[in-house]
Amino acid sequence: MRFDDVLHRAGEQFCRNHCHRAGPRGEQAAYAGDRAFLPVRAGADLRDSAIRCRSLCGRIFGVPEVAWAFQLLALIPIIDGMKHIDYVRFHRKLSFWRSVVVRELPQLFTLLACIPLGMWLGDYRVMLYVLILYGLSYTVLSHLVAKRPYQMAWDSTFIRKIFSFGAPLLLNGFLLFFILQGDRAIVGSVLGPEALGLFSAAYMLTFTSSALVTNVMQTVLLPVLSKAKGSVDAFWVRTVFVMQAASFVGLGFAIFFIVLGGVFSCWFSGSVMPPRRRCWPSSVLCMA
Repeated sequence: MRFDDVLHRAGEQFCRNHCHRAGPRGEQAAYAGDRAFLPVRAGADLRDSAIRCRSLCGRIFGVPEVAWAFQLLALIPIIDGMKHIDYVRFHRKLSFWRSVVVRELPQLFTLLACIPLGMWLGDYRVMLYVLILYGLSYTVLSHLVAKRPYQMAWDSTFIRKIFSFGAPLLLNGFLLFFILQGDRAIVGSVLGPEALGLFSAAYMLTFTSSALVTNVMQTVLLPVLSKAKGSVDAFWVRTVFVMQAASFVGLGFAIFFIVLGGVFSCWFSGSVMPPRRRCWPSSVLCMA
């Protein structure tokens, strides 16, 4: 998971949460323009940071010859910042088909693209171009399903309200980056790229599945909480239900990977693993 991917998740969560929390203002076109301006600004800053740090990242992971790849990845924050967030507004009406199109079709496109790219390139450049293709398709589809025209605006009143709500999420994004990527930096710099690949595979096997379910639950349950905002009693009842549902799902995932994580990881990597890969099932267990 890249730094811009962490901020992408935080930004998407911010747009979704704030659109529900904003009440009637969430339907205003000017308000949407202010929300569209901030990702573009953040994407430009992330691009500049990635370009400046490309050589440092290459030296840390012992691959200075691929510093150009880090520079090319700097395009992704800009592409992601240009996405249209109008599809989030329809969550207030419990209409999610636009979100399904925007989130799932890019994954299908990139999955299909992996085959010809793998046959053509056959190295790490496949993932590099897949990430860029995913960002492009995500942004294009977000514009295709939107009903309102794309616009950027700056209203100081709205911006202050957005920052007052989004600042903790932005801080959380930074903390998530250092928490989730600090161990990878240590493993990659000390043990080498192969150990980093095994560690990352175990991490993604557990994190991606749980993050997918968490994202679905947030998308479905936040509008339910938003509709009970005017009643303290109803809001409390629904909050308890949401917390119980989240705890139940989280416990189920933990039990699944604790009991079947080793078998699942062996099946995922193939029935025969080299000696150095035998640590993968234990890594999956630790991640669970």
